[in-house]
Amino acid sequence: MRFYTTLFLILFVQLATKGQIIFNTVEASFGTTNPFLCDSKVLTGFGKYKLPIAEIAITPDGRLLGHIGEQPSGPLDTLPYHICEFDFLKNSIIDTLISFRYSSSSLSISPQGDCYFGYASAIFSMNLITKEINSFAFPAIIPGDIQFMPEDSVLITEAESYPHHPPGQWIFRIDLKTKKVDTIMAFPQGERVYGLVTLWDYAAKKRRLYATLFSSSSNSNHKINSLIEIDLENKKLVPLCDRLLRGNPPVWGMASDDDVRTQFNIRMDLDPDNSSGRFVDHFQLDTLCLTNLPIADRDASIKSYIGGIDSLVVQIQSGIKHPGQEILELRSIFPGISASFMGKEKIVLRNLGTASDEAFTEALRSIRYRIEATEVQDGERVVLCNIYKNGIKGDPAMAYLRVRAYARPFAGNDASVQGCEHGTFIDLYKTLGPKAYPGGTWSPALQLNNLLNPDLDTAAHYFYIVKAGDCPADTAQVTVERPLPFPAIGINGIRERRTQIVQLCAGDSITWDISAGLLSARRYSWENQARTPPRRTFTQPGSHFINIEDYNGCTWVAGITILAANGDKAAKREKVTLRKGEVYVWENQVIRRDTLICRVIPRPSTCDSTYCLEVKFTTTSTRELAINRNADFYIPGLLHEGGHLNVFSHTGTKGRILDMEVWDQWGRSLWRGKDFLTNDPTQGWNGQSNGQWVAKGMYLSLAKIQLDDGTIEWVSGKIIQVQ
Repeated sequence: MRFYTTLFLILFVQLATKGQIIFNTVEASFGTTNPFLCDSKVLTGFGKYKLPIAEIAITPDGRLLGHIGEQPSGPLDTLPYHICEFDFLKNSIIDTLISFRYSSSSLSISPQGDCYFGYASAIFSMNLITKEINSFAFPAIIPGDIQFMPEDSVLITEAESYPHHPPGQWIFRIDLKTKKVDTIMAFPQGERVYGLVTLWDYAAKKRRLYATLFSSSSNSNHKINSLIEIDLENKKLVPLCDRLLRGNPPVWGMASDDDVRTQFNIRMDLDPDNSSGRFVDHFQLDTLCLTNLPIADRDASIKSYIGGIDSLVVQIQSGIKHPGQEILELRSIFPGISASFMGKEKIVLRNLGTASDEAFTEALRSIRYRIEATEVQDGERVVLCNIYKNGIKGDPAMAYLRVRAYARPFAGNDASVQGCEHGTFIDLYKTLGPKAYPGGTWSPALQLNNLLNPDLDTAAHYFYIVKAGDCPADTAQVTVERPLPFPAIGINGIRERRTQIVQLCAGDSITWDISAGLLSARRYSWENQARTPPRRTFTQPGSHFINIEDYNGCTWVAGITILAANGDKAAKREKVTLRKGEVYVWENQVIRRDTLICRVIPRPSTCDSTYCLEVKFTTTSTRELAINRNADFYIPGLLHEGGHLNVFSHTGTKGRILDMEVWDQWGRSLWRGKDFLTNDPTQGWNGQSNGQWVAKGMYLSLAKIQLDDGTIEWVSGKIIQVQ
């Protein structure tokens, strides 16, 4: 039917720990809870078809069965109802065990595989193997659940409208052998039980009965989805968790693997870490092209709570396709254990009196299932494991082994991809298609698993090779095509994943023009913003980048980081006074009148300098001019080791140097001093830069002087460093 494929999207993480309960709600959602911790995990999202799941139960071999039906749209006795098995691995319904035309809100399964459910005034039973259905009358309506109690072979059920009882819900005990019905206890008015489940109490060595309770009474201590224990011996309710699900609909059904266990003193788990879709001890292995299989996981466990184990029996139970050619073998000899073989399909391990539980566990892990046939047939094989102690037989554990007959693993489709110079990594495995078998190897080998590094992995053809189990290898080929290098798109030709660092002086600007690089671009964007013109001018420090994608699908990034340059723009001003009629030559230019000329001189690693010449002509006589020049400040032309460069005056005029700087012939600043007196040979530049003596040669200096009357004078000069 249509709703089978969309009913379940079950994705339980684990049910490996003891004391866990599975539950379902009226919204077709599932979850787990621990009654000792009162924590719950709910899983929802089963598609658009939310079919009500009235109850769930676990079979002796760990399968989960659900009692489901369609949404009511007519008389209840005309609706189709089903008991179905669910596959936790494939998140789907495996099979419909039975379909009928009457509803039921109860479901329970015995350790022998008999399925019980109730309807109106009858109890039905169905054998899971033969599908045979039987029933017997029950003089009450069962609105809640029924629970099988293996110790007594009885059903515990909640029912109402029982003859000679006041209205309300009651707990009854039904003896399945004699069909006798006994009243145990009544529930408070307004409270109803929806789900029943049992867990084994190892400390008390008894089975405890738990239930979910829905209360419609405001005076009740129990609220919606309260988790309680039903103490049948003392006939009382024991509150455990006040609210199992907050804000969720009532819990309808609960189930646990303890429901179908009969022996808790001897436990065996073939796969304790992975339920593989089932909840009772089992091991399920979905293999590909293997004919030599383990029957248990490496973390399988055996535990006896009543002393040492007497024996372990392992045998192929069903699914044999090659009689006499499918065998069990024991790989090692274990101290204290004797092994006997009954044919090829059964192994009996006996304790000689000294073997520990761990020795039997290691022996179990070493057993292999092997097929010796030349033409292997597909199909699932089932291996049955049983342990014994003092005449007590533990619950059986099953190993489900699916054999595939040499089905070649598919490496994937041949593919072709474009590599990008300095581009991002390419996952070659994803190019093979969704059906490519995982875990293969690459030839030649890639730098990082399935990832191609366009700069380090240089081969043109890569082969993906898969080999699984005994299957022949399969190969797929990926051709890597390398386009032409992407044109430069950054300042000074910078490319993808590189950042150009530039310095910017105050008042200057930087222009980035990527027009040439866009000839091969499909799209681009500045700083992930909307598309802008390919030319941008920056006047402030900061970081900027551009994303570009070419027509091959390669993505590129280029960027610049603009830093503020050290120092401000330096202004150097030299004053010259001439008598009228004289001339002055500067930078091959003849000056005949009052002039202010400035020239920008680049300086490496710092901002540019501006040198200015101020020429003034005067009618002062030669004698007066000489007196003025003698009164002017001057910078000595020589600097000897141990001396200091300062500003001096021929006439002894005093002043304070506000700022003085020294440069080499290329305009690089070597020293800068501020706020010291003129005419002091112990103040000024000592001939060093950054703690190191400068080389012998010529240097330039400019000083700003403030006289006592506040007048500002500029003095410049050339210095010869003598060492």
